[in-house]
Amino acid sequence: MKKRVSTSEKAVKRIEKEKASHGEKLAELESEIEEYEEKEAELQKEYDDLKQSQNGAGALTEEQEVEYEKIRDAAAVASAGPRRELQSAVRALESARAKAARFSEERKELEGKKEDAERSVAELSDRKKTLEKVSRD
Repeated sequence: MKKRVSTSEKAVKRIEKEKASHGEKLAELESEIEEYEEKEAELQKEYDDLKQSQNGAGALTEEQEVEYEKIRDAAAVASAGPRRELQSAVRALESARAKAARFSEERKELEGKKEDAERSVAELSDRKKTLEKVSRD
């Protein structure tokens, strides 16, 4: 029975420590929230001041800004397919260029081998002619 009471007392102390820790964390988070809200208000004020300083030239009303955002989002969605197609075409083009470069290198290598073979044939032909001439004499 004493063990249970002792264990329970330890559990209560641990829970109280956790409660205090959570309280501190909650206070920190509330402080951060207040800072972010202050920063948001400050940025909104800067934005509003900037809009006012433009004297209406090129400035959008809030309704116009909302409409602009809708149009911009719709344009982004509409252009997603063509952008994917373009990226696919670019990858295909890069692949074709790499293949062409590989074939070009292979062609150069084969041309070099062909020239070597032609030289060997010419040398062997000359040697054959020389040997035939020597054997006739």
